Amino acid sequence: MKRKTNIWITLGKYLAFAFLLGYLFSFVMYQGYWYPIIDGIKMIPWYGWIFGFILIFFLTLLIHELGHLIAFLIQGVRIRALYLFIFVFFRSETGLKFTIQPKLWYLIGGFVVPDIPIIHDEESYQFMVKKFARSLITAPIVTIAFMLILDFVFLLTVYLHASSTTIGWLFLSSLFTTLISLVYIKTFSLSNQSFYGDFVAYKKIHEDLVFQIIQIVQYRQFSLTEDEKTQNFLYEKLCQTIQEIKLSTSLFHQVFLMQYIESVIYEKMPKIDKISLQIEIYPKNHLYRTLEGLSLLYDIAAYHYVSGQVEKAYLILEQNAKKASQKIDEKQRKYLDLKFRHILNLSYHEKELNNKERVSIGKEELFAPILDLNKLQKESHEPLPFQEWSCPVVLLEIVDENKNITLG
Repeated sequence: MKRKTNIWITLGKYLAFAFLLGYLFSFVMYQGYWYPIIDGIKMIPWYGWIFGFILIFFLTLLIHELGHLIAFLIQGVRIRALYLFIFVFFRSETGLKFTIQPKLWYLIGGFVVPDIPIIHDEESYQFMVKKFARSLITAPIVTIAFMLILDFVFLLTVYLHASSTTIGWLFLSSLFTTLISLVYIKTFSLSNQSFYGDFVAYKKIHEDLVFQIIQIVQYRQFSLTEDEKTQNFLYEKLCQTIQEIKLSTSLFHQVFLMQYIESVIYEKMPKIDKISLQIEIYPKNHLYRTLEGLSLLYDIAAYHYVSGQVEKAYLILEQNAKKASQKIDEKQRKYLDLKFRHILNLSYHEKELNNKERVSIGKEELFAPILDLNKLQKESHEPLPFQEWSCPVVLLEIVDENKNITLG
């Protein structure tokens, strides 16, 4: 029933849009405004359409991301970085900087990285969540408002009988802005396991504790100010939530569990027995199919290792190497296997891990301008403290007929 209702709502939206478009077209035709528009279009050279599209694409992208950015700034949250396609503006300890990262061409968009402030208690945490939510909803509003304002300016210039050149360029700007903005508006409501549009994210940050904490914890790692109390509070919040919910096999729940495990492994945070039990019963067979799942399995092996369960940790390493899906990139599979054999003191692979051609960076490359990836990777390759791996040996006392005693 709910699905049928959604279909009717979607159909109603399309019909309303078609009616509005038809009405505007009829009005322009019968009022004689069509001819100055045609004359204006003829004034635009062919290359103007190409450069116009590129310019409008970056302008609409900039307007959208500035919506996020300004919303954070108004609420007193500083910005760590602004990504616009291959262009990155970021703040370091020495001031504002700019860089071009051609490798980020696949981004085809942008995002804002806030500098999450110090959070010591539940009140300041909830306050930060509200600031995050306001930033998420502001950008779509700004995008829609910019589209409507530019469309109105275009119609007004036609009504006031402006020059053909002005009408032509405003028509081009209005057309591309509307088309690109409509694509944005569509993506605001889309989501999958690894992507959430602004409308979906705005709803989830209010309703989904896992999504909420992941946003705060992950963005906090980009902050220029380290604070132990904030780290401890967010870790306690993370642990409390894991114990209160039923962990699913969704990507966000995998990332959520990984946050806890890596805090124990690399940051030496206290281990929670109840969560250890949840890890034991967590369904693992499906994790071999994806890189994220396989990474979690290797983290689980390291978790058992630091807990003193060395044999279990090594067994998981062997299973990971055998069961990992061949669909996962071979370089990434080999890197994970070498890295965890090395840090779990099973075999020595420092030379291979120091070879950048063998090391897989993955999505972390996005944050190369604001994180020292070489330093982080070097730290993650440091072997963990040795754990005792032994088994009892029973010595039997043998007495022969001459009453000689031997051990065997």
